[in-house]
Amino acid sequence: MLSSSRLSEDPRNHCVPILDYFVDEDDTSIAYMVMPFLRLTDDPPFETVNDIIDYGNQIIQGLVFLHEHQVAHRDCSEKNIMMDADSLFPKGYHPVRSDYLPDACTPAPRLWRAKGHIKYYYVDFGISVHLPTDSPKLVVGGYGRDQDVPELSFDVPYDPFKVDIFILGNMFKREIYDNYSNVDFLLPFINAMTQNDPKARPDAPEAEKIWGNICAKVSGLQRGWRLRGRNEVWVQKVVLDTYTTVRRIFGWATDLQG
Repeated sequence: MLSSSRLSEDPRNHCVPILDYFVDEDDTSIAYMVMPFLRLTDDPPFETVNDIIDYGNQIIQGLVFLHEHQVAHRDCSEKNIMMDADSLFPKGYHPVRSDYLPDACTPAPRLWRAKGHIKYYYVDFGISVHLPTDSPKLVVGGYGRDQDVPELSFDVPYDPFKVDIFILGNMFKREIYDNYSNVDFLLPFINAMTQNDPKARPDAPEAEKIWGNICAKVSGLQRGWRLRGRNEVWVQKVVLDTYTTVRRIFGWATDLQG
């Protein structure tokens, strides 16, 4: 459904595409799907505030698309959002030793994330549901990577679309806000998304609007600044801030790493 020719052409579609499939010659009950080779979203790590904003822009847009088509992912935590990072590795990389060239021996040169064109995708639709417009928007089940969702239950029905909202908000808290000190602007978004009462949470279009409003207030200078670890000591801050400043002054003179 989500890889149909009509929906795959929608730029808001951030579901991992099925490029092809083929049936096992020895066991015709088995079919294999061909999908892009993806990497975890923090491999290589986020580098600047703008990397986070771009990440949020894409995955929230993708959630709006999913919900618009009556699909709730139900497990959209950090491990189930991946990226096509091919543009960061102009000479390619090995599928297992991913920091090396395809020969698996030579370190792979890579671009800074800001120089690439990363696309983020939702993967693993194992517990996802499609609920037609005329059907109740309720499910049961306690499965999923994020067990912080307060309403998960095997007995009491709940709204899976509001579960997606909580999971994304909680992901931004645990993976980004808790780790970096210069992304405090995310807090109103996180708080709105992770309210205990599902009815108090925004729906996907409202979440996109909240996100857009807070990001619009982030200056260009702030967007280009490196992500500061919350546990950095002052010596680290001075050294890394100096390096970032020099890199900005010289216009990212060294594009390639490695």
